[in-house]
Amino acid sequence: MQKLKIPVTVDIKKAAQHEISYKGYIVLSELKRLTQSLTAVQGDVDVNVETGKDQQGLNFLKGEAQVKVATVCQRCSEDMTLDLTASFAYSPVKPGAQDDEDNQLPDWYDAIEINEFGEVDLRKLIEDELILCLPIIPSHEAQDCPATGREMTWGEIEEVEEEKPNPFAVLEQLKRK
Repeated sequence: MQKLKIPVTVDIKKAAQHEISYKGYIVLSELKRLTQSLTAVQGDVDVNVETGKDQQGLNFLKGEAQVKVATVCQRCSEDMTLDLTASFAYSPVKPGAQDDEDNQLPDWYDAIEINEFGEVDLRKLIEDELILCLPIIPSHEAQDCPATGREMTWGEIEEVEEEKPNPFAVLEQLKRK
C-alpha cells in the first residue's frame, strides 16, 4: 500500500458520515513550531487517522502520529534521538462552544473547534499533539548518558572559618556606658 500525504484540513462531519480513514505521512519540515525544538529536521511523521460516529452519535476524529526526532540531551549536551508517539481522540464543537454545558463531551474525547467552513486543521492538530509529547528536559536514560560517570561540579565552595565582626558591637559598648 502506498503512503500518501495527509490532507491539511478535514471536514470531520462529512468524513465521519463516510467513515474515512487516512494513513500516510506529513513531512517533518512542514511542522515549523515542532522543528524549532529539534537539532535536525529530516524524515516524516507517520500518521493514522480514523473518523466516524460513535454510539452516542458524536462525530469523532482519532488516531496516532509517530516520528523519530533529533534533539540535545540537557544532561550531557550530546545529540540524541527521541521516538515520539501521540495518540488523540477529538470530537468537533463550534467556535466558542467548548465551555457550554450543552456541549459536554465524554471524557475520552477532547473538544476541537471547527473553522467557519466546518473543517479542522489536521496538520496543526498533529503538530500540537507531538509538541505535547516532547519532554520538558530531554535527556538520555541515566545508564546510557555519557555524563553519568563524570563528576558534575561547577566550582568549589571555600570553607571560611573566620569569625566576622558583629555589626552591633558598637551598640553593645554604648549600652554599657
